[in-house]
Amino acid sequence: MMPKKTNTILMILAVALFTSGCLTKKTNTKSTGSNTFVNGTGNTTTNPTPTPYVDPTQNPPPPGQHADLNGTDSVSADCTIIKPAGLSTYCKSIPRVVTKGCGNIGNGNTCPTPISWNSFTWPGNGSLETDAELNIRVIPRTAPGQGTATTNGGGNCGYIGMGYTLLSMTVEIKTSNTSGVYESFTFEKIPVNKPSYPYRFSVPAGLTGPVTVQVKDMKWDCPVAGNCGTDPTRPMESVWHTECVSFDLQFSTDYTRSWNRPIIN
Repeated sequence: MMPKKTNTILMILAVALFTSGCLTKKTNTKSTGSNTFVNGTGNTTTNPTPTPYVDPTQNPPPPGQHADLNGTDSVSADCTIIKPAGLSTYCKSIPRVVTKGCGNIGNGNTCPTPISWNSFTWPGNGSLETDAELNIRVIPRTAPGQGTATTNGGGNCGYIGMGYTLLSMTVEIKTSNTSGVYESFTFEKIPVNKPSYPYRFSVPAGLTGPVTVQVKDMKWDCPVAGNCGTDPTRPMESVWHTECVSFDLQFSTDYTRSWNRPIIN
């Protein structure tokens, strides 16, 4: 007859072995350094490897070809997610800026409104706060109607609009409204109702508030009244100080979605 102590030890070992076998059947055991694991029935299962996030290719257009001729002027259609985390805010739009030019003003006279648009006076200026990304594009629009008020305080449009087909304009970036310009870019010969390619501006380190964006040097393809868009080889000329043009300006920052299209620079 076995001693009681020996019987007790054997019972404990039996319970331990039974418990271990039950746990083995219910537990998935991962293999080291891979996505393969063996389940309780002995079958091997492989999890798919996550696809790493890759930015779309950014191919700048040839020099002078700044218009996205296949693009649409719809923000929701052209602002697609190209960043991780799926930012829900679309790029921002400043629709229908109306301004007069500085051309044909006469000798000795100065332009009364050299800045066509300034974000400092725009109610949504705070949206231009960014520390990593600032992409901007422009969309020329048809001439505003006679009597339309200008956006920059230059009075109303006094004449029937000219039938320009192209606009050029320079966009400048400042760290504040009172600071100097640290970067600028000229969008050249953008067709009416067609977006330019976005331009990626640099963002200075240490910004404490929104950047200031201003637009100036408006030019069109109207050498004389009633003769707009007839000679594509003719250089663009400054919009007259008595005439009005209009355009949209759109931007994306590191707080919004960005364009999934070629970006200049």
